[in-house]
Amino acid sequence: MDSLAFSLIKKNLETKDPHLDLGGCGLTGIEKELELLGHWDHLETLIISDMWHEHDAGWIFNSNDLDEVRNYLEDKEKMTS
Repeated sequence: MDSLAFSLIKKNLETKDPHLDLGGCGLTGIEKELELLGHWDHLETLIISDMWHEHDAGWIFNSNDLDEVRNYLEDKEKMTS
């Protein structure tokens, strides 16, 4: 497991940062690294999207700083049947 997602997950586990941004990691949703997240109770925010909108004084379009490879989450049920 030597991926960008694994590196970010490992760093988050060490720092216990309540926010983890996995956008731009090229995730499909079936990576073994994601199973590690189920054991953590310190996470408050998990971002898996590559871009989003926020509203403050108006709508603002944002994207993550990684922007390496877009995530394309698959339906696990469909992939295993």
